[in-house]
Amino acid sequence: MSSESKDQLAELLKQRAKNAEAQAIESGGTIPREEYEALRRLARLVEIRSHSAPAAKKLSPFTIAVFGLTLTIVSILFFARVAQTEIELDVALSQLGFRLPQQQVLTEATTLPSLGVSGLAELRLPRAGSRAPQTVSPPDASGTAVRLSSADGRRKGELTLDALTVPATTQVWLRRTEIPQQWRLSLHGPDLSLQAAVDGSILVGLAGVPPEKFDFSSPQPVVMRSGQNDIDLDMDLPAGAKGSFSPQDVVEALSFTRVDEHSEGEHIPRCSPRPDAARAYQGQVPDNARDSR
Repeated sequence: MSSESKDQLAELLKQRAKNAEAQAIESGGTIPREEYEALRRLARLVEIRSHSAPAAKKLSPFTIAVFGLTLTIVSILFFARVAQTEIELDVALSQLGFRLPQQQVLTEATTLPSLGVSGLAELRLPRAGSRAPQTVSPPDASGTAVRLSSADGRRKGELTLDALTVPATTQVWLRRTEIPQQWRLSLHGPDLSLQAAVDGSILVGLAGVPPEKFDFSSPQPVVMRSGQNDIDLDMDLPAGAKGSFSPQDVVEALSFTRVDEHSEGEHIPRCSPRPDAARAYQGQVPDNARDSR
């Protein structure tokens, strides 16, 4: 074999190695076994030709370097397992669920036309004109509920749900309700505390009591605390409003549910991937969770 032919063989080996590297990156760190075997045979052929050639025609340092680098890259790509694989999901869901492994800001401050919260162990309403501050606590563990809505009056009401900081181990569910533009955020965790700022005319509806209009001369906080029950927040978003969720969160035990069939008034889930006790960060999941259905 001439020197030119051997160089062509080395170049072919180099090109095949680059293709295998690109394929491995796209597939998350693996290449087909057939591709690996083909590369190994080609590298072996280069080695055999180098030994069978006359002594005066030794392999160039360039060819030797290419051969060693190729074997190293192929071995790493074939046997190594990556810790994370980046994926993107574009899915239509009925419900999203996950658990937070650390304290995080779940939602940013959001102005809402109305907000309903249930499952509260304590509700603190601020002073409004001649109305004294009020603390509402249920007599048992059943929890209390409140609905706050912007109302017309001397000053049109403004309702803002403060940024929601959620402690570690909190379980979170998010789904759309049957009411247009309304989302239900459910939280289960220890020592949950929420706060909403109210200003102007606000309609306050307590469980078992007709709604009353409160007039606040300046922004005041409404404090809500959890007990043993889950907290449900029904958030009515204005038409065309963008979501207020944090653009990225570290989560675990991620699960999806899609309901696309109804039967006798009951929802039948047709797509419900199993929850993976896996970390997800900006669309990243562990290598052993790539088979999620």
